[in-house]
Amino acid sequence: MLTIIAYAGSSFEKQDLQSFIASAEGGDDVFQLSFLESVIFLSAGQNRSINLGEGVKALLHVYGNRRIDILNTPDLIVDPFPTGPYISYQEHLWQPWRVYSDTKSAFVASLEPYSSSVSERTTQNTLKNPNAKIKVSSRLYADKSSLGPLSGLRVAVKDCFDIEGVKTSLCNKAYLDVYPERTRTASAVYSIMANGASVVGKTKLNSLISKEDPTEAVDFSAPFNPRGDGYQSPAGSSSGSAAAVASYDWLDVAIGTDSECCLGKAAMVSSDIKSSKWKRKDACDCERLLWFADHAWCCRYGRSCAQFQVCIRFCYSGLY
Repeated sequence: MLTIIAYAGSSFEKQDLQSFIASAEGGDDVFQLSFLESVIFLSAGQNRSINLGEGVKALLHVYGNRRIDILNTPDLIVDPFPTGPYISYQEHLWQPWRVYSDTKSAFVASLEPYSSSVSERTTQNTLKNPNAKIKVSSRLYADKSSLGPLSGLRVAVKDCFDIEGVKTSLCNKAYLDVYPERTRTASAVYSIMANGASVVGKTKLNSLISKEDPTEAVDFSAPFNPRGDGYQSPAGSSSGSAAAVASYDWLDVAIGTDSECCLGKAAMVSSDIKSSKWKRKDACDCERLLWFADHAWCCRYGRSCAQFQVCIRFCYSGLY
């Protein structure tokens, strides 16, 4: 276990280390202090040299550090290794993931954390396991200057939105069996992925986006509503997205749809922040269900007003 710290300055001081540890512990759910057992400082500045200030080694020793390396390397080598925790195994460095159980049964599928390209972010996933385990990567890897302004944002997507390389189930087993993996990503989803957001999974909905109550679902069980006694109806066809955001503090935003009152119902019973806007037809990519595609909004559910505002700006960019 080790931590890589990419630093652009020439002198890394004790207060810099204290700031990094406080930020990592307070803002990341993957990083643990045990990753400080070995630390690699990578020079990301013009002078290609890092000096450790007084007290840095002593402070790292307090946290169990056994090894410190300072590497002055060119950008070609620095770029693939952003600041964050790593696992060293068989002469390779691996980015660790944290795995969460979907205790509220809000997800249909889990998608593996993204790699460097948009297409590779969605190729390794499964819809076969009914008990989804949601995998998330460290938020410390987020670099808004290179990955995009939404880097580090974790997003869940209602399973009526197409994602390249992934099957769309519409929470209907017959539909899932008939149609193959999608060959393109819905515009509303692609816009946030291209700006750095990580899509962690696809959420449940009413079968075939119908107007049934979620508790009447047959093929896929309904999500649990985290409010009240936990057994109230999650309401609305975007119930999985609303329940996921309301239940899991490790999830930032969820994308759903709104036809008449589906968004409002699900958000109301889950106490989520919500936003919707009349869409252009290709935003949802539900062209096979024309009644839905012509009468729907693309909507978002969120936990934080600050994150929600930033996400909305890019979700609606160029679509309306």
